[in-house]
Amino acid sequence: RIVNKQFTGKEIVLSFDDGYRNNLKVAAPLLKQMHLPFTVFVSTHHIDTGDIFPTSLARLIIWGAEIKKINLPSININAEINTAEDRRRIAQTISRNLKTQPLAVVSDLYNELLHSIPSDDFSLLYNMHDTLKPMSWEEVKELHENYDCTIGAHCIDHLCCHENQNTNV
Repeated sequence: RIVNKQFTGKEIVLSFDDGYRNNLKVAAPLLKQMHLPFTVFVSTHHIDTGDIFPTSLARLIIWGAEIKKINLPSININAEINTAEDRRRIAQTISRNLKTQPLAVVSDLYNELLHSIPSDDFSLLYNMHDTLKPMSWEEVKELHENYDCTIGAHCIDHLCCHENQNTNV
């Protein structure tokens, strides 16, 4: 429609950010059934490494693990988690910091979250939530080849672009 300049006024664009595995496993089959094209903007670092996205890590740790206390020195949190409201408040604070702090703080916070539960517990939790994982390059290729999907670039490292980021990165 863009090339032919034939707009109907009912155009929409379906796009997904980051490159979560659920784009391939959940969204793509549904969109294929409905004959809907879509675009996935991928974060290449996470596809290269398989590292979980920072906000997904926070959700897994705060909502998925049954922790009763959390210590995150990078953002001055050392708190008991006794109620659902405590969990919600701490999750919001972590999410806000992941989205607004300079990359160095985000990196420290990511590592603190990752090490806030035993690695075996994290592996179990991570594998229970398979669709939160980033796709692999083979899965990106599968998405592109088997669905009406355009692959675009989100960024390298799922970086939130804002005034606190170092422009030399």
